[in-house]
Amino acid sequence: MIKIYNITKTYNKGTTKVEALKGVSFSIENGEMVAIMGASGSGKSTLLSLIGGLDKCDSGSIFIDEENILALNAQKLADFRRDKIGFVFQQFNLIPTLSVIENIMLPLLPIKMEKAECYRAAMEVIEKVGLRTREKHLPGELSGGEQQRVAIARALINKPEIILADEPTGELDSKTGEKIMDLLMTLNKKEKVTIIIATHDDKIAEKAKRKIVLKDGEVVEDALS
Repeated sequence: MIKIYNITKTYNKGTTKVEALKGVSFSIENGEMVAIMGASGSGKSTLLSLIGGLDKCDSGSIFIDEENILALNAQKLADFRRDKIGFVFQQFNLIPTLSVIENIMLPLLPIKMEKAECYRAAMEVIEKVGLRTREKHLPGELSGGEQQRVAIARALINKPEIILADEPTGELDSKTGEKIMDLLMTLNKKEKVTIIIATHDDKIAEKAKRKIVLKDGEVVEDALS
């Protein structure tokens, strides 16, 4: 489903060039749950940004469903992100003035859907993440774990094939983080969603079926958990 071949990415920081990724190659099958591991600065977040079409690499190719996303124009790339990818970030990125259900419905705005249909779709994912009694609350009225559940529900609203989660438990205590990981594992098993998690936490990585380790922008390990 996802084929990454020899991708490189360099950032300019002032007069210094930083090689974030150096010839990274691997593939991920449909329905896999994979942990991308490495220390801060190893290239994890950069890699997720490239897979999700938020950034472009300097060289190499990224094929998703046999389509090279690096060859897509801006509109087709936006459509790709909307239809194929769900993003979950360490910072929950919820709009504080919108209710839970309104935050979840945001990705549906570009799609011409009736309001009632949008509401039904949002309620469906709210049920999946266990927030049925919280849909009218504002983010500030929720715990950190609940806010991350809202973010996951928002990522699911368009029924994506792939969820990219960048340090999804980084802002949570260990117990709450485990619950979020259990939720992602359930979604992977029941919904068959491909999930790629960037993390530096061994305990989080252990819950994935496969671990890809980056060091200084290169893959140094790729093994089943």
